[in-house]
Amino acid sequence: MKAIKGSLGLLVLALFAVAGTARAADAVPAWGLSLGGGWATYAMGDVNNMLSGSPMGSINGGGDVSLSVDWKPMPALQVAVDLEELMAFTSGSQGGVDVKLGFPALWIGPAGYYVMPFADKWDLRLGVGIGFISLVSSQMTMSGQGMYSAFDFAGSGFGARAIAGVDYNFTQ
Repeated sequence: MKAIKGSLGLLVLALFAVAGTARAADAVPAWGLSLGGGWATYAMGDVNNMLSGSPMGSINGGGDVSLSVDWKPMPALQVAVDLEELMAFTSGSQGGVDVKLGFPALWIGPAGYYVMPFADKWDLRLGVGIGFISLVSSQMTMSGQGMYSAFDFAGSGFGARAIAGVDYNFTQ
């Protein structure tokens, strides 16, 4: 275990060393618009507790699509307002009845990132954010054996998140 921690430590130090290299595109301050997509992990303990014992699996992640307005006051710092759609789903089957549960949600809020360039147009971003999250068109459907039922539900609240990603800069 110590070898793994040591290797991770060296990797982090190497990334910080490479992050010190500047590019011509790092002129600041700079404004930008970002479009992204990827895979997000979710802390959905309440929902997963509800699903325990059911034929459906836990919801621990799903795809996401985001749009951000970004401002870089300095090369290694980026501030953004993110609008992100999170797509969390699970399904299962028991006794000939298929059950699907979806929790698509919208997230909007500010985030701050530490930006580390590591190749010509590539950046590693590590950040934190706070925001408002709202379930949109969340639904549970059950079908099979001549029956179909659908239940809609909604909810919203505030949250915090940790963010890590790799960016490709199309323009410089």
